Amino acid sequence: MKSTSDRELLELESNYWRAIRDKDGASAARMTDESCILTGPGGIRSIDRSGLQALMTNGSTDVRDFALGAHPEVRFITDDVAVVAYDVHEDLIVDGHPATLDAADTSTWVRRNGEWMCALHTESVKGNPFVAGRHDEHHAKGRYHELMSELGEIMKAFPRLPFGSAVSPAMPDPVDENSRPSPESPRQVRR
Repeated sequence: MKSTSDRELLELESNYWRAIRDKDGASAARMTDESCILTGPGGIRSIDRSGLQALMTNGSTDVRDFALGAHPEVRFITDDVAVVAYDVHEDLIVDGHPATLDAADTSTWVRRNGEWMCALHTESVKGNPFVAGRHDEHHAKGRYHELMSELGEIMKAFPRLPFGSAVSPAMPDPVDENSRPSPESPRQVRR
């Protein structure tokens, strides 16, 4: 039995992507196991060769270009089963609109009758919403404190205006209790 190198499996993966980009359903079907499991943001499904061809011609997403990451991982489970994992950048058209996607993908290849077939393909969109959420919240709190500090510096630079000034005719200085009108006297607003 012929031994397969990591490079050969990576070339198969690239060929698969090219077939998808070029909408070459026949080539993609030749590299797909009779039943291939797909997982990704849309969930889990099993697809056969004819279903894959139909998806490529009738799908709402077109792969315009792709770039596999520089540090793929290949692991041979047996001489006839291998897993290929890699980062991928995709330039897409989704429902008629351009989009990009960065993901981590994995394919499981099985050799049947001397030919490698993709039996499983997964795609995980990169990014962790939990970490990103904490980072965004942390960033927002930090920015709030920066702005409050800047506001404090601005307020130090300007003297406090007395109640009834041209800048603030109706609003008393909330810090200066002496400038507040008494409840018995109505407010006087200058116009």
